[in-house]
Amino acid sequence: MKTPVDSADEARVRALRQYAILDTLPEEPYDNIALAAAALCAAPYALIGFVDEERVWYKAQVGLNLVELPREAALCSLVVPQTKPLLVPDAQRDLRFAHYPLIQSPHFIRFYVAVPLITPDGYVIGALSVLDVRPRRLHRNKLSVLQTLATSIMHRMELDRKSAELKRLMVEWEWTEDARRIENSILNAVVESTSDAIFVKDTQGRYLKVNPSAASLIGRPQEEILGRDARAFFTEQESRSLIQSDLEVLRSGQTRMVEEIITVRGSPRVYQTTKSLCRDENGRILGVVDISRDITDRKRAEESLERQLRRLAALRSIEMAINASLDLRITLEILLDQAVAQLEVEAADILLINSYTQTLELAARRGVCAWDKRVDSCRLGEGFAGRAALEHRIVSVPDLERGAEGNPSPLLRAGAVGYFAVPLIARNHIRGVLQIYYRGPREFDAEWFNFLETLTEQAAIAIENATLFEDLQRTNLELTLAYDATIEGWAHALDLRDQETEGHSRRVTDLTLRLAQEVGLSKSELMHVRRGALLHDIGKMAIPDSILFKPGPLDETEWEIMKRHPIYAYEMLAKIDYLRPALDIPYCHHEKWDGTGYPRGLKGEQIPIAARIFALADVWDALLSDRPYRKGWPEEKVRAYIRSEAGKHFDPEIARLFLRLQLETVAV
Repeated sequence: MKTPVDSADEARVRALRQYAILDTLPEEPYDNIALAAAALCAAPYALIGFVDEERVWYKAQVGLNLVELPREAALCSLVVPQTKPLLVPDAQRDLRFAHYPLIQSPHFIRFYVAVPLITPDGYVIGALSVLDVRPRRLHRNKLSVLQTLATSIMHRMELDRKSAELKRLMVEWEWTEDARRIENSILNAVVESTSDAIFVKDTQGRYLKVNPSAASLIGRPQEEILGRDARAFFTEQESRSLIQSDLEVLRSGQTRMVEEIITVRGSPRVYQTTKSLCRDENGRILGVVDISRDITDRKRAEESLERQLRRLAALRSIEMAINASLDLRITLEILLDQAVAQLEVEAADILLINSYTQTLELAARRGVCAWDKRVDSCRLGEGFAGRAALEHRIVSVPDLERGAEGNPSPLLRAGAVGYFAVPLIARNHIRGVLQIYYRGPREFDAEWFNFLETLTEQAAIAIENATLFEDLQRTNLELTLAYDATIEGWAHALDLRDQETEGHSRRVTDLTLRLAQEVGLSKSELMHVRRGALLHDIGKMAIPDSILFKPGPLDETEWEIMKRHPIYAYEMLAKIDYLRPALDIPYCHHEKWDGTGYPRGLKGEQIPIAARIFALADVWDALLSDRPYRKGWPEEKVRAYIRSEAGKHFDPEIARLFLRLQLETVAV
């Protein structure tokens, strides 16, 4: 189905065809703009498309392989009736876009933004588009940059159109007398009508001819300008620069392109000037021709684009710092470095809220400021920073010396130190205050305040993340201490139940940890070893007192019940997640190297290393201690026993290390 064409659309298509861009080959400047748009939005696809009567033709693209689409099938065509950007966060949730091919397989486009390409006459002839396969939002700063890129596309097309028109006029006529007169007439018409200022000067710098645009630039009628030089109309510095650049062209004979700053009606403007020699028919030099184009708006747009890109890069570096490090000090230092650089201020501080004392305290500082009374701390509601925090609003002080809050005064002292206090708010809670010091007087535009707002949002997020992490660490530590206190309570309860072994759990735990460190276990492993050692006999809680405290030898049935205490320990502790890694000792500390132990008859390195280490400490302490049925052994006798059991009861390597450790302890 063809798109209906009305008279307004016919005029729009005529405006498009004036640029002679349809069906041309790819060009690097347009490709670069498409790449910049995709990179700016971190998106896989970007397009520069133009809409004629029946189709959308693509001049440049990133990530797609499109030449053209029927007008009714192209998203770009939706921009034509309007002059504002089209932003679609999720096209698959909007029934208006269901029939468009790009929304369907194989692309499945979800996000779409298109910025119209508008001619000086107000016709929308196409769009710069960015597409993504995931739904998303677009920050207003990035949308502003896309609009700047779209403007640069139109600047390029306008320049190409005017250049083509001049070339066409130059080659259209042959060099006959009649053609030359016609050509001169045409050129005069172009010179008189062009918005570029054209100056023709003799070799002494005197103006021989100026067009109306040049007369408007100088601000005088054409007849008052002729016969005089630049010194009559421009400042001393400007005229000196203009005369010097003319002399360089006259000396070199080469055409030069320069940028000149000229004051026009009291305001400095930037002009791009092409300077070339003017010759007569015989080649004799008559003077210099200047063609000057006012590029102030373009320069401002380029500077704004560069500034926004720098600020986006700064925000990205801050975001990376927030994601890469939970050290708040490092993040705040990076943030303040970017604040001073991108906001172009002298200094900046961040004060953090102390919720216990209700005070703001200095956390980080950057830059050198002429103001020698910078605040390091204050209570909420006191001073400019305290008021900003309490009232959740920006406090502006154009002159700190006078201390008056409000807008800059026309009578503000030159060099005065101005100040902003900006509250850092996350989840409607005050986290701190950003203080900014600048040398005034200065004016701040909306772009500056937008960046400041984004910067403070990131600062508040960084502070909140760090606070949450600190709270989590503190809670985790308190929970760990509570767990360990509970374990020690259990161990103490076991010792109290069996007064003959009182203190045994603490002694074997200390000895086991010393040996485990010598073996080379990690800190996390040592933590589980400690818990397992304290709870090694927890299973005996399930053994009847009549068996546990029997003064004589156990019979076979009683011994089988006693040997089940490691199994009881496993059944008690296995259901507790944080104690599961500590089960090796309670469950396996009665296993033996030669496989004759219990409860599972593990052999050699099948026995967990923690249990092999503990077995030595447990036997050492048990044999040294007095029991109702025997006196404790001397240390030498215990050492001899361990040597004899190495390779049978004990891991031989760990047994040798244990005996060496005991001898070193005795020597000390």
